[in-house]
Amino acid sequence: NERFPAERVHVIPNGVDTDRFQPNPAAAAELRHELNIPADAPVTGIVAALRPEKNHELFVEAATLVQRKLPGAHFVLVGDGPERAKIVAAIANRGLNDCFHLLGSRSDVPEVLSLLDTFMLTSHHEANPVSILEAMAVGLPVVSTNVGSISESVEPGVTGYLAEPGNALELSDGLLTIFNNRELSARFAAAERQRVVTNWSLDAMVLGYEELLWSVFKRK
Repeated sequence: NERFPAERVHVIPNGVDTDRFQPNPAAAAELRHELNIPADAPVTGIVAALRPEKNHELFVEAATLVQRKLPGAHFVLVGDGPERAKIVAAIANRGLNDCFHLLGSRSDVPEVLSLLDTFMLTSHHEANPVSILEAMAVGLPVVSTNVGSISESVEPGVTGYLAEPGNALELSDGLLTIFNNRELSARFAAAERQRVVTNWSLDAMVLGYEELLWSVFKRK
């Protein structure tokens, strides 16, 4: 569209700190106790600003479907923004106050991610969301709408499941499949952590910039 010369276009993927974002069972246990979430309760969550494009109401809709089949499930929202009142109302209207936890903005995101069993993103549109890479680094199977470049990191049946934008039933089916199969969840977790370390770590991102700079230097 922009007619840039192809040979001058270089793609360097986002990178996350895989030392900071990694499984933390001790923090998970502490936060579950703090939030009054049973140790064996299935938990999914989202880390995203409460803005319209993140479509948290779809998250609530999918959670409603999950709750009907898994009444013990809990749901965690990390982030704040202009949609908060609307999201709070949607949760109350569906009678889900007891299983929803709106944590607002947090500085301990790696620890919060560790208390989850899966990570969900319900956006209308995305680019290359770092939140998914952070969740994968912690070893969380991902269930997400198939928007932006998410399909480059989330491989259906390998690291999670993708759903059509706006499709709450597909999202809930993906969550239930993971919640009901611990062996599958463990396999997803191992694959995700390795994929992030190899392809989307800070080291991989820095290497991308190094290679770009060297290629420019050599051309000169």
